[in-house]
Amino acid sequence: MTISILIQGNCREDCPYYSGQAFVRAHRCYQGLFCAQQPGCNGRLFDCRFVDADSNVCLSTNTTERKYDWIEYKNGKTLGKKKPCSRNPTAVNSWWRFLYHCSYCFCICDEQGPKSDRYFSLHSAIARGVDKDHPNSNRVVTGLRFVKVNRIIHLQIQDGVALPGGAINVSTLEWVPIQPFKPSDPGIIRGVDFHMMTWEERSIDLDTLSGPEGNVLTGVRLRLLGPHLNLEILSTPFNITSGQLGSLNSSEWIGNDNTPAAVQKPRTEVVLIKPEVPTKCHRKSTIDSNKDQFIKFTHSDIDSDAAQTTVPYIDSQSVELNPPTLLIGAGVYHKGSINCGGFVAPKVVTYDFSQHLSP
Repeated sequence: MTISILIQGNCREDCPYYSGQAFVRAHRCYQGLFCAQQPGCNGRLFDCRFVDADSNVCLSTNTTERKYDWIEYKNGKTLGKKKPCSRNPTAVNSWWRFLYHCSYCFCICDEQGPKSDRYFSLHSAIARGVDKDHPNSNRVVTGLRFVKVNRIIHLQIQDGVALPGGAINVSTLEWVPIQPFKPSDPGIIRGVDFHMMTWEERSIDLDTLSGPEGNVLTGVRLRLLGPHLNLEILSTPFNITSGQLGSLNSSEWIGNDNTPAAVQKPRTEVVLIKPEVPTKCHRKSTIDSNKDQFIKFTHSDIDSDAAQTTVPYIDSQSVELNPPTLLIGAGVYHKGSINCGGFVAPKVVTYDFSQHLSP
């Protein structure tokens, strides 16, 4: 979603001038200098800074994921991990324009486009046991995962037929197909059908949600709670003896409405400090978030990766149990380690059968 870029200013202002609340677009290149040799920023600039007047830049050949492999400044500072450059390094030096001494600024670019998959579906994923198109199928949610279809990230559910006593018919397990759509499709509305991440709206809430005793999980969805993505679960009554599931009319959507602006126990941020690219972290990832927290998608560490990668990553692994069982809830959490971007992942909460045991 965000990536760094070297830009030319207008030479009359310092680098921080291009940052702040009044976002600006990169200026045109002067006399075909270095900025004409790289993809420009067609979005907004922020966090612009001056590092040094002269540098050598290794432009990446993997232009779908990054602009630079590394940047080495004359003062000895290097952004990114220096290695043999697949292209010849490009000298990027300051210059004079009339009476002004001009240098490049290092900025973060927030640009939507074909190389930035920043969309999240807001459509509900409902087990077919409460879906009006599959009456009396008695199917409940048994698994959960993030998938990306048409550049949109969806929560996908697995469902299966519930049996008397709370067992699940293993032969009926199936991942419910995603109903695909594109942000540009007619009738598809931003904020209703999908959320597009921007610099101001790039947070996802981290929660664990459970339904009331005697209910089971029958659906999930992401909603917008202010500028945050926020999880909701669908909870439906279930008769453990007969194995019969209640209807959609008897179900309820459950969420956590807490926000960072709450007066009592406000939602707090999981702050990423100098985050390395998650797949390059050396320590094992562990859960480091709790209920009533949130995390912002941001750029990787400037020093170690030249801010070329969006973190945290989305964990696309399936969350399902073997053997399958009833679920009562679901959640979203962050796992990582020190100085690591980590992963945002889904979780499930299993049904508590102990409530049906005789004392």
